[in-house]
Amino acid sequence: MTAQKRHGSGWVAVGDAAGLINPMNGEGIDYSLESGMLISDLFLQNPSTATTEYDRIIGERFDGFLRTGRRFSYLIGHPLILRSGLRVAVANQFMANMTLQVMGNLVDNSTPGAAGRVLRIADKALATADPILRKTRAKQN
Repeated sequence: MTAQKRHGSGWVAVGDAAGLINPMNGEGIDYSLESGMLISDLFLQNPSTATTEYDRIIGERFDGFLRTGRRFSYLIGHPLILRSGLRVAVANQFMANMTLQVMGNLVDNSTPGAAGRVLRIADKALATADPILRKTRAKQN
């Protein structure tokens, strides 16, 4: 899910309404809490800039992860890729822990270490494959 706009004149969308839903597991309560607390803090600091600052911060914090997750969901919609990917994702304890971190939204593009690198590489690779994945996914449905 994506949101076309996160704010407008007299309103701001948080959580699910702002498109903040983990595409890999459907989870979103932490996004709701975080985005709600953020906009309230920003509004208390400076009501005139709160919504534009909110949109900027939410975009920096979540858009990359959510974009990669949406692309990943297209990828695992292909049964052969899903089966092969699962074998790799849980091949050993290190890989299983890294998979858990990425799928559990415990990393973002600025996370140091292997899980952060995997997310950054996946984002670039899936960006390249995105048009193909969308076309082949549409043909399956």
